Amino acid sequence: MTGLLLCVAVLGLAQDPAIVGPTEVEVGRLAVFTVEGPQDVKLVWKVICPDQCPLTEKDVSIPVENNTKLVFASPVPGRYRVLAAVSYADNLYLLDAVLTVSGAVPPVPPIPPTPPNPGPNPPGPNPGPGPAPQGWTAWAKQAADELVPQPFRREEGKAIAAALRAVADEIATGKITDSRKAREAVRRSVRESLKTLESVNRWMVFSDAVDAKLDKLQQSPSLADYAAIWLAIANGLEQ
Repeated sequence: MTGLLLCVAVLGLAQDPAIVGPTEVEVGRLAVFTVEGPQDVKLVWKVICPDQCPLTEKDVSIPVENNTKLVFASPVPGRYRVLAAVSYADNLYLLDAVLTVSGAVPPVPPIPPTPPNPGPNPPGPNPGPGPAPQGWTAWAKQAADELVPQPFRREEGKAIAAALRAVADEIATGKITDSRKAREAVRRSVRESLKTLESVNRWMVFSDAVDAKLDKLQQSPSLADYAAIWLAIANGLEQ
């Protein structure tokens, strides 16, 4: 059931540390895990993805705040195991939790047929395929200004812009050749650039606004369209 907190401890003593986090989330939504226990515990996190899942641990999770918390998000439904190796004083614990990611994988839209060649003199200007990215720069600047307070808007906005440019570069060099993997790379790169849970939460409303704007597009963006949009958003965040 979404929102229930999970407390799992190996060795079973009441004072022992325990993983705290949700037992179920919808695809694409953030889950945050912590360990309840003494202040001086040392943590190492590991996530085991479901069988046949194309994602890796680094695709779906990132430790933050000096490893005291784990931020998780995945577009692929299934049962994920969250492990935490915990040590404090002379004690060592291995904690184990199960997170169920529920929901359907968004369907891949069919590739539209190639229109016939209009000849050397088409009847009007050709707008070209995909969404035009020009409006995204001004939109990204305005949305970030309205949704994220300063000085975080300026400093963290530059870090997000650098993350978006890095993914666009990987698309340009052929390291990323699939739109789904590109979106996953953006989520992972942005989370890594923000570094802390507070920063991730601070920019979540902006991320939701980007998703909502993408959902309103009449045509599903191609890989090249995504790269152009992310570069345009990066330009807006740097202003």
